[in-house]
Amino acid sequence: MLTEQPVFSTLKKWLSVSGGTFHPSAHFQYAEASGNSVVAAEDIPADTTIVACPFSLVITEELAQKNISKLISTDSVTDWTERQWISAYICLHWLNMTTKAPELEHYPYIACLPASDQPMTPLHFTEPELQAFKGSNIYQATIDRQREWRAEWQQCQSFIAGQNGEWGRKFTWDLYLAAATHISSRAFPSSLLDPNPTLVASEDTKPVLLPGVDSLNHKRAQPVSWSVTFPNSNVELAAPASGNRQPIISLVLHTATATGDELLNNYGPKPNAELILGYGFSLPDNPDDTILLKIGGIDKKWEVGREAQGAGAIWDELLQVIQQDAGGDEQEDYETQMDTADTLASMVQILLEKLPTEEKIKGIEIRQEVKRMWKDYIRGQREILSSLLDFCQQKENEAIELARSKGVDLVIEE
Repeated sequence: MLTEQPVFSTLKKWLSVSGGTFHPSAHFQYAEASGNSVVAAEDIPADTTIVACPFSLVITEELAQKNISKLISTDSVTDWTERQWISAYICLHWLNMTTKAPELEHYPYIACLPASDQPMTPLHFTEPELQAFKGSNIYQATIDRQREWRAEWQQCQSFIAGQNGEWGRKFTWDLYLAAATHISSRAFPSSLLDPNPTLVASEDTKPVLLPGVDSLNHKRAQPVSWSVTFPNSNVELAAPASGNRQPIISLVLHTATATGDELLNNYGPKPNAELILGYGFSLPDNPDDTILLKIGGIDKKWEVGREAQGAGAIWDELLQVIQQDAGGDEQEDYETQMDTADTLASMVQILLEKLPTEEKIKGIEIRQEVKRMWKDYIRGQREILSSLLDFCQQKENEAIELARSKGVDLVIEE
C-alpha cells in the first residue's frame, strides 16, 4: 500500500472541492535521488483521465496580478513580465506560509512544489560545472538567463520592499530563482486552455501553471491527450462546492500503467538544450536535439537538427550573402555554391573545435547528474555539427557536378 505525504493529500482534496479530479489510484511518491513522481497504486487501464484542473485554479499572469493587488497596491506596476507576476505570486505564498494570507488561494499547490535546493538547471550549477559547458550554446544562454532573471528579481524586490519592508527583506534572489525555475519546468502554454488545446506555443501564448496536472514527469513520445470541457458542452462537468460549473482541463494517458509504475506526461518534442536549461534533465540520443547557428552581421538565428534538418534555411541565407558580396550575377553559380559550402564548413569546424571535450573537463568536480546532462548534450551537438559538415560536402559535390555540366573541371585542393 502506497502512502502519501499529507501535502499531496491536501492538494487532491483542494482540487476536488474546486471541481477538479485526481485519479484515486494515482499516488505521489518521493525519492531523494529523483524527487516527486506519480505512480500507479493499482493497475490503471489505457485511455484514463489521470488529473483534471478547473480553470479557476490555473495560475495565469492575470490571476497573479489580481491576487497580489489584494495584498499590496500594484497600480504603479506597468512593466512586469508574466514571469515576474507569477514568480512574485509564488514567493508571497512562501513568505506567508505560516499565516496563510486569505488573499492568496494556492497554498495547497505551492506547498507541493519541490524545495529550492532540488532543481538541477544550469542556474543551479556550481561555477566549475557551468565552466564545463563553455564553448556551447548552453553556456552563454545560462549567463543571459541569469542576467535577465536577476534584473527581474531586483525590480520586484525593490517594489515589494517599498510596500512591505519585512517581505522585501525576505524576498531574496534564491527565492525568486526557485519560483522562476518552477515556471520554466512546470508551466504549459496558455494555448492548452483553448477549445482545441495544443502544446504548440505562438507569440500570443503565455506560461500558465496547472495545479495537479503539472505533477507528472516527462517521457518523450508518451501518448497523451488534453481535453478541455466547457459548461455549455454536452459532457457532464464536475461541480465544485460552490455549485458553479466551470471549464476544466484534463490529462488523459493512452497507455496502461501497471501497479508501481510511474505515470508519465509528454511535454512535447524538446531538444536537450531546452530540457537542461528549463527542466534540469536530458535524454540520451535525443532525436529532437538542435543547435542554434548565427551568421556574423545578421541579427537572426537558425535552428538545425540531427541529419542537418533545417540546414537549407541557413544555406539559402549564406548563399545570398556570398552572391551579393561577389557582385551579383558576375560569378558562376557553381563558384558561388563552392564558396558557400566552404564558408559554412569553416564556420561549423570552428564550432566543433570550440565544443568542450572529456579531456578539457578532466579534473573538474562535476556532480553525476550534471555530467550525465553534459555528455548527452555535447554528444548531440557534436553529431549535429558533423551532419552539417556532411551537408556541406554534399553541396560541394553538387557544385562540382554543376561545373562539369558547363564544361569546367574543378580541382579541389586539400
